[in-house]
Amino acid sequence: MKYYIWNMRTNTLYYCDSWEKLIYWCARYNYLTKHGKPSNALFDDLALNFNDKKVVFRWDSYRNEYVRELLPRELLIFDEKKRVIDLRLYQGEIFRCQENFHASHQKGKTEVGFRNRPVPNIRSKAKKRNKYFRNPHTMNEKRWACIPEYREYVRPKRNHKNLVSAWDDIPRHQDKSWKRQKIKRQWMKHLKN
Repeated sequence: MKYYIWNMRTNTLYYCDSWEKLIYWCARYNYLTKHGKPSNALFDDLALNFNDKKVVFRWDSYRNEYVRELLPRELLIFDEKKRVIDLRLYQGEIFRCQENFHASHQKGKTEVGFRNRPVPNIRSKAKKRNKYFRNPHTMNEKRWACIPEYREYVRPKRNHKNLVSAWDDIPRHQDKSWKRQKIKRQWMKHLKN
């Protein structure tokens, strides 16, 4: 029997050929809470009808408190006979599938040993590039300095005209090693010839 997963937010439809594949698909979203209890990220978004909603708390900086919002749930799961399936009723089966999945994959996994091969994904792509020019993040401070009510509290050095932006080419400081300096003694460092 085929099972269909409809994402109502993106209007996409996925299907699974069997019940085991549906449980396996749902088990990919399992995680452990900070108290060590298993949970699933899909359970909050499973809808039982088209008008099913969930309560989400959002921080409102204007009121300085959390505000409740009703948002529509995204996933609707049904079978070939168009019967809606609530996967929350099969939590135990979903969590057991995830445990078996981890156990089966860890048996065939080769451990990364000393000088065996490079360890994958240990560096981010951002660290590989050395940028010569700085990219200062001062736009928010410039906005606050332009507001008339706050102008009297902004010191002249932090004025929006005196702050740098990302368009200013400020090179990074290239530290010179002591080996490059052609001096005989340390006290000769700042002498002008």
